[in-house]
Amino acid sequence: MKKLVTILIIIFSLSIIGSSFLHADEAEENAYKSAVSLFDKKEYTKAALEYANFLEKFPTSSHKAEALLKSAELSESIEAAIKYYKEVINNFTGTDFEAQAAFGLAKLYYAEGNYHKAKKYLNIEISKFPTASWIEETYYLLMLCESTERNTNLFEKTYNEYNTKKFYIFSTRVNMAYAGFVFENGKYDKALVLYRSLIEKNNGKDKYVYMPLVYVNAAKAAQKIGETAGAYKFMKELKNKYPQSMEAKSDISLTQNIGSEANQIQGVKKHDMADASLTKQKGFYTIQIAAYSNKRLCDLTAEKMVEKKYEVFVKKDGKFYKLSVGRFTNKKDAESFALDFVKKEHLNSYLVKQSWN
Repeated sequence: MKKLVTILIIIFSLSIIGSSFLHADEAEENAYKSAVSLFDKKEYTKAALEYANFLEKFPTSSHKAEALLKSAELSESIEAAIKYYKEVINNFTGTDFEAQAAFGLAKLYYAEGNYHKAKKYLNIEISKFPTASWIEETYYLLMLCESTERNTNLFEKTYNEYNTKKFYIFSTRVNMAYAGFVFENGKYDKALVLYRSLIEKNNGKDKYVYMPLVYVNAAKAAQKIGETAGAYKFMKELKNKYPQSMEAKSDISLTQNIGSEANQIQGVKKHDMADASLTKQKGFYTIQIAAYSNKRLCDLTAEKMVEKKYEVFVKKDGKFYKLSVGRFTNKKDAESFALDFVKKEHLNSYLVKQSWN
């Protein structure tokens, strides 16, 4: 009888312990789902707090990697975001989580202007995770880093490796970047071939490539190698296909050296920028240069523009944070400034729009 009682006590105790574990697992799942739900509802401030609480309460959770990645994405502090990403890299080596963290770090450093560190993690991505879904963007960002640092050999190597792998999603943007790079290095014939290819194959299909600028650059390259007739042809096609673009409306003289600095374009005015600020104004035109889903990345780029004495504006639109520079009372002045700005800052696209009406 005593033996039977002992057995029953053991069974009862085990059932209590098992029940406790079930309740603990349920609490963990509920806490994680709560954070995910807040993020999905775009309540990002609350979601950040929820993820932080989750990581504190359940440090060994099976959802830890996901929570760390989301915490990095939602962080308002660069240092905190870097810490979260590095924790994932150190504790989840060789997994998809490490791949996501390395790519997140690379984009963070790129937005910050730290191209050396950005390249470090972009190269890790390429060497360790060559099948990641964002691998094409990795090559593209690496090319932009090499271009900014004027590393001609590494730029060419990255471009050739991208093409060897027969990628295609970012091919138009990659070729646009390559065309601009070889043009700036005086290889006008090679640049012209690339610009012609972009016109023939893309024909405006890739929304990330601003075609009016392609036509203008093609005209510049043609003029540089003495193909004046070809230059005029590009400008004529530009005016026919994109008559409302600022490039078509600008009076670009082909009798001058088209490939020279932007101030040779008639009508371009230099603007003295006011003290940079993020204060919203009403009824003005501005130049939208980027849109981010990650607020911190947007802020980093904004800070870089502020350091360069541009007037900067950030406007939230749905899930995106749209970054614009400059403030102008009329569209004509904004368009004139944009032509100079995109060349100076090595941008491929922009949008002149009226803000905060």
